[in-house]
Amino acid sequence: MQISSVPHKSPTRVYFISCSKEGLDRLLADLDNIWDKLDSTRLIVDTEVFREQIVVDAVTIEQIVEIAGQQNSVRLLEVAKDYAVFNSTAESLPGRDIFSAIDDRMGNLTAIHKPFYTEKIIEKSGIQEESEKTIQLTIIVSR
Repeated sequence: MQISSVPHKSPTRVYFISCSKEGLDRLLADLDNIWDKLDSTRLIVDTEVFREQIVVDAVTIEQIVEIAGQQNSVRLLEVAKDYAVFNSTAESLPGRDIFSAIDDRMGNLTAIHKPFYTEKIIEKSGIQEESEKTIQLTIIVSR
């Protein structure tokens, strides 16, 4: 995992991280202890291929793992868009806590599940194995 930081004159700090899927998993596991203490969380998915940016507000660690785990850019954008709409809808509902009540009583019904495959499918188009894929992150911490 490579981490670099850009100093700012304001209380904002910007970190650039380049890591593998395993490195992302370790980073998110470390952040899990403080995630609920953060004022706001936002994931911005930016791809050069589609020149499209998807903003997922109120993102959870589980959602980040699901989005980052996609095998191709098209599917990554689809999952990110789904979570962006879902989180936006959940935030705008007057009784948002109903989602946590449903989860507590019946398991994680609000999660978007991906299909189950009995074997690993790798496209012949040159997509990297998940363990070899490099993930680029920019983390902005403001006070």
